[in-house]
Amino acid sequence: MLSFREFQATRTKCADLDSALRADLGGDGPSSGFLYADGTCFIQDVIDAGKPTYLLVIERLNWLTDDLEELEKILWAAHYLSQEGEFGAMLTSDMLDTYVQGICAAHEIEVDGDLWGNVFSDVPLDGEISVREAHDRMISNL
Repeated sequence: MLSFREFQATRTKCADLDSALRADLGGDGPSSGFLYADGTCFIQDVIDAGKPTYLLVIERLNWLTDDLEELEKILWAAHYLSQEGEFGAMLTSDMLDTYVQGICAAHEIEVDGDLWGNVFSDVPLDGEISVREAHDRMISNL
């Protein structure tokens, strides 16, 4: 399992996401954007009101912003880790901050450091928590 920085380092520019993913992402012609990790995680480039913007779609949810790093956190926390979590993946304590930022961004809520500090207070500084447990705690406290 990749940390957020490792995940982000796999970013590869792709001029034709449709072909790379063997999918039709819609639009007039091929969609461009970035591929991550194993090549199944992606963020699209779009032009919104004449300025570069990025689109992330996960199932029936979507986010449109010019903040690529925020979308990468959402993609990492809400999609990549959830897939890894099905196989018992563990988050180290130093990954929790980025995980919380990604999940909060996905749900469009401000990060409340005091709340999340209390929710994860039992995770030692050098400890781990399962992705599934972290997800359950986050969702029950949103």
